[in-house]
Amino acid sequence: MNLSNHFLVAMPDMEDAFFSQSVVYICKHDEDGALGIAINKPSPITMDMIFPPPAKTSPCGCSTTA
Repeated sequence: MNLSNHFLVAMPDMEDAFFSQSVVYICKHDEDGALGIAINKPSPITMDMIFPPPAKTSPCGCSTTA
């Protein structure tokens, strides 16, 4: 079962300090492993450290070169 693009919600009795009361978005899940982001916990990792910057577009929505 591929859980990519799904959320995992910790059970109320989860005792692990990191995963207790966590909601994790599974970005990738395949035969090589899984990658998820805890979306309701503070982290020193910023979104731009994970995702590439969006393409620059003009007001009409056309791609631009910068």
